[in-house]
Amino acid sequence: MSPSVRLHQVTHGDLLELRTQLVALRADLVERMDKEASRIDGLFAEHDVRYGQRFDAQERALNAALAAAEKTVNAALAATKESNAAAQAAADKAVQKAEVANEQRFGAIIEKLDAVRAEVSLISNTGAGLKAGWQYAIAALAAASILYNLFVAMRGHP
Repeated sequence: MSPSVRLHQVTHGDLLELRTQLVALRADLVERMDKEASRIDGLFAEHDVRYGQRFDAQERALNAALAAAEKTVNAALAATKESNAAAQAAADKAVQKAEVANEQRFGAIIEKLDAVRAEVSLISNTGAGLKAGWQYAIAALAAASILYNLFVAMRGHP
């Protein structure tokens, strides 16, 4: 060893005191770590409770939303069924009215044709000639008028 270095002599009592201080420090650190671990465990427990409450609230909200959606869909389906039934009834009624109107039109056309036949018969029975020719022309015009009316009636508007 060099002469400039001085060694400090440590006694057994000094070592024991140092050991006691280290043990006390270790115990203090263990206590602090236990307290910090307890505090962290408490935070985790609080978070678990909050997350559990949030999850439960979300589940309740989701179930309520699903129930409301189901009710809405069922109501919409019922309304659709009712409107479809009403539309079908209205369509059936319109078809029946159209059939009645067509029967009336055809009846009127048949009556006109019968009248034209009667006139043609009358003309053919009274003899031919110029008078008969005019009557045929009138009958032809009447038949053309009837056919025109039939055509207009079938189209649905003049």
